[in-house]
Amino acid sequence: MINNERSKENNNPSVDRALNILEHLIVEKSATIKELSEKLKIPPVSTSRLIKTLVNRGYLKEKKGYSSSFSLGMKLLRFSQVVYEQIDLRRIAEKYMQELSEATGQTSQLAILQQSSVIYINQVLPRKPVSIIAPLHTELPINVSACGKVLCAFLGEQDRNTCVRGAELIQATKKSIVDKDYFLKEMEKVKLLGYALDDEEFAKGIGCMAAPIIDYTDKIVAAVGITGHIKSYKGNEQFSKIKKHVLEASLKISEEIGHNNNHLQ
Repeated sequence: MINNERSKENNNPSVDRALNILEHLIVEKSATIKELSEKLKIPPVSTSRLIKTLVNRGYLKEKKGYSSSFSLGMKLLRFSQVVYEQIDLRRIAEKYMQELSEATGQTSQLAILQQSSVIYINQVLPRKPVSIIAPLHTELPINVSACGKVLCAFLGEQDRNTCVRGAELIQATKKSIVDKDYFLKEMEKVKLLGYALDDEEFAKGIGCMAAPIIDYTDKIVAAVGITGHIKSYKGNEQFSKIKKHVLEASLKISEEIGHNNNHLQ
């Protein structure tokens, strides 16, 4: 490992300064050459030269005026797109799903939304898995799945309405919610809570809890949850424990794919 002193010796000052400008504009959104020079302690002539190069290459854009200001350019989107395309969500999530399954003793699941249905794309079984769990890669109605509820609830309002209106809500048990207006109201509660529950709505004796996985654009891309015996969701102490683990798993996976706001708060 290179120590800090050695690392400083190997840094290229011009590259450091250019990166400092880009990182500063991530936070401040826009700034003039004078502001950048003063804030980052770069000589004005050097700042001007770096800005000109970054503008010419498309990494910054200029808003002309009495004192021109500069902000991040569209070319930077290419980098984010390439990085995002390289994300293997299943691989990233699996280690946290294993931790979640071990901590709760329940089956952990990773799900995505496909049109108005939920599909489980990965799962990790505990030592003593429950006998009734939804199969992988099979469409499941959103109203009988904690993951499905989360995936729907964390959509934008218009997309959420479209999702529910186009969904088939089945009566799997007497507790299943099939009224679409009532289900939409429940989705508002789910978003406020930050997690969803399946209280024997998929199968009698089975409970689930799920939370959202949010990407760097603040968009929900998946849900992580657990499935186990309903008794685990009834005691206050046990419920608090599993909620803590589910929310922590969702936050860690979200952070791994670029989300930088704590959606648990």
